Amino acid sequence: MGLSKNLNHLEAGSMPDFIKHQSFLFHNNDRTLIRMNDPAPTSPDWLTGRIQKSGPIPFRDFMEAALYDPRHGYYTSGRAKIGTQGGDFYTSVSVGPVFASLIAAQTLELWQAMGGPAHFPFIEQGANDGTFAADFLSAAARFPSDFQSALEYTIIEPFPIIRTRQVNQLQDQHPGKVTWLNVLPESHVEGVFFSNELVDALPVHRVVFRDHEWHELFVAADDGELKFLPRHITSPVLKSRLETLGVNFPDGYTTEVHLDARHWIHQIAGLLKRGFILVLDYGFVEEDYYIPDRTDGTLSCYRNHRRSDNPLIDPGHQDITAHVNFSDLAQAAHTQGIDHALLTDQNRFLIGVAQERFAALESAADTPESRAFRKSLHTLTHPGLMGRSFQCLTMSKGIRPLPPLKGYSFTTSCTNLISPAK
Repeated sequence: MGLSKNLNHLEAGSMPDFIKHQSFLFHNNDRTLIRMNDPAPTSPDWLTGRIQKSGPIPFRDFMEAALYDPRHGYYTSGRAKIGTQGGDFYTSVSVGPVFASLIAAQTLELWQAMGGPAHFPFIEQGANDGTFAADFLSAAARFPSDFQSALEYTIIEPFPIIRTRQVNQLQDQHPGKVTWLNVLPESHVEGVFFSNELVDALPVHRVVFRDHEWHELFVAADDGELKFLPRHITSPVLKSRLETLGVNFPDGYTTEVHLDARHWIHQIAGLLKRGFILVLDYGFVEEDYYIPDRTDGTLSCYRNHRRSDNPLIDPGHQDITAHVNFSDLAQAAHTQGIDHALLTDQNRFLIGVAQERFAALESAADTPESRAFRKSLHTLTHPGLMGRSFQCLTMSKGIRPLPPLKGYSFTTSCTNLISPAK
């Protein structure tokens, strides 16, 4: 079937939309950046040459360039291949339309929890080729008419080559049903922000604990070869975050810090006036992420359905990914008024949403459609496939009291990452 980025080997382990400065891929006053408008070299060692010229850069900046450089980046160049056939890896969307149809069913319930507003923005980030949106809208076409008329599907997509693929996917199937934006809307939103396997592809800082203190890993070029180079940490933000982890780690312990993900969710939660943020990805809560036994973090690379642990090989031609720290996301969102942050695994989430479908199938005839549904759901929910390592985080704001949600109906396995207000 191919390789899903569920990273079961770690069990014992698109683009953020805040790009506003066209001369840079990202903007952060705390570091030196690689310019987007630098002439792109024709050599396959395009990034090595830049680093050779500019000097060592933080791994976070290397990952950003390798994935999102407009000409050479894995995603932004259009080189990324997703799917079970001919792809580098597959996602829940690749399994078939069942995934999006169940997310749509949960979204209907979120709309109802908000009181069934006449205008209901559903904003997707990291939409890839638009397949999820197409499947979601096909499912929503069977929902009540007042939900259909309220739904306002928006895709945030700053990169033209990816947007073109999305338009080609959606213009025939669902003409006029999707709006595109380059960046997040400026006004507040009352609706849903959604992402599936977006956060794992946001750049991370790579750090190593040695000689009783944390160091940041830079990427240097030595005679045309890329190598890691530990340096003392100068970033106050990174230093402050690492202080919360403490120093009870073995020498050589290497891991990731997700400052870009914190920035992203902080902005999303701030824009949300009332509604929900739904994040599906693989990852851990903080106490499981930074266990001393996880000595090399969670960083992984994918190409042709093969996994590698070396991100410095052939930048721009392989995916680079890191597990999500869901506790970190929830706490950063909480500073922007998020009330609840419910977390459960994809197995229980999708089974909870699909309960009514299961009941209908029990009394229905055995058909190719019912068999396809069962097969897809098995792949999406089986603990040995995608069900256990993928997590579903639903955050709410301004919905009090929060009604029971089908995706979290297995309450014994649901965690609220935000302590209830006293």
